[in-house]
Amino acid sequence: TASPSLRNRNLLKGAELLITDISAGVEFNPAPNAIAEKRFWNTVDLRLQADLYLPRFTDYLGIWRRLNRPKIGKRELFVNDNFYKSLQENAATRLSASYNYLLILDFYQYDLFTGTFGFDLPRKRNQRLLINHIGLDYLRPVTTTRFNSILDLNPFLARSFGDQLFASFLFRDLNFVHNGRPNRRGNSHYVGFNLELAGAEVWAGNAIYNAFSLVQDTLRLRFREGVRVDFSQYMRTQIDLRKYWSYSSKRSLAARLAAGVARPFGYTTDVPYVKQFYAGGPNSIRAWAPRGLGPGAFEDTLSFDRTFNTRLYQSGDIRLEANLEYRFNIFWVVNGALFLDAGNIWSFRRDTARCGSQFLLRSRQYSCTDNMGENTVFTNEPFYRQIAVGGGFGLRLDFSYFILRLDMAVKLRHATPMPSSNGTGNWQDYWFRDFRDDGGRSGLKFTDIVSFNLGFGYPF
Repeated sequence: TASPSLRNRNLLKGAELLITDISAGVEFNPAPNAIAEKRFWNTVDLRLQADLYLPRFTDYLGIWRRLNRPKIGKRELFVNDNFYKSLQENAATRLSASYNYLLILDFYQYDLFTGTFGFDLPRKRNQRLLINHIGLDYLRPVTTTRFNSILDLNPFLARSFGDQLFASFLFRDLNFVHNGRPNRRGNSHYVGFNLELAGAEVWAGNAIYNAFSLVQDTLRLRFREGVRVDFSQYMRTQIDLRKYWSYSSKRSLAARLAAGVARPFGYTTDVPYVKQFYAGGPNSIRAWAPRGLGPGAFEDTLSFDRTFNTRLYQSGDIRLEANLEYRFNIFWVVNGALFLDAGNIWSFRRDTARCGSQFLLRSRQYSCTDNMGENTVFTNEPFYRQIAVGGGFGLRLDFSYFILRLDMAVKLRHATPMPSSNGTGNWQDYWFRDFRDDGGRSGLKFTDIVSFNLGFGYPF
């Protein structure tokens, strides 16, 4: 991965700041048969983003002025005077445009175009608030024949793919970041919160039009001949809590708790695929490949095939994740880490193509289609019984200006019990499955049990 960044601090001769970021990443496939067939990569990810900051606050449509006006007695009802004054004095108007190209070999590729307008407000030295009022995203995916066959068997996934437009004209998203300052012992914390809303204005306008015209129709666009572009409506929120304890200059403990929820509304039946959550990978639950865990107790058979290190595609509406990492110095710039990751993703609704994927508080049986394409009665366990756990050891080379990280992780607890249990099982059916002869898959190799993750910087 390479991520150069360029800054121009006086673009229009009025202290305007232009930040241009370019990111290019390739996931290589080291398998001998892949190299022989000249298929060196699994994923290509290219990103280009430009942010223009104007050193003044622009009150879009007078929204904040109107929110500051209503009062009950001497108290402001929505926005108090201090916050409104801080906006006028400290906020910077932010215009952003970005492009993302993602290629998943043999599966799909997509182009994602994004444009936003909002403001950036430094609340304190260690707090930052970003709000975008206008947001337009256009998603244009292209799927392969192989992936189309997967979509045919998975209606939930199929409905979340396709040309889509995410449009917001009053409120798009809110991002709040708080970096706690280290105390006398060197302990600190971090809080990150995000709320995203798309399509509410389009949905409301569409509903009003239908009410007056006495028809039931959904607003769509056609950018290309024969291709229908739907306006998507969804709400997505997530929170990231971190705590850091420092025991000495060479020893520390880091913990993270992350949660996220995404829900469609209006005329959209499923959250767009690019806005769903996934688990696994170098910055998540490291014992599983990216998008290789879940949702819930569902176990994708593609994750069993490591021949080409197949890229996976599982995603969900709910995410819960916890991480714990003990960091220590070994010698010179070589640091080590012992870590434990736990969590999973789930779908809100019952997905009969992915048995056990629904987020539930108590067990429920229903008919679904298993991995062999057969109808079966499956017991969907409550979410807390579908928490996957992985752990391992990592090496980090700390060169001050960047950190190179290699983590080795093993699956300690699977989210689903052994296949013979048909969805239910005692604790032995979940823990250390890969280390047992009756674990449901015979002939496991070392590379099937252990996952290696290479990355830059700390995972959190």
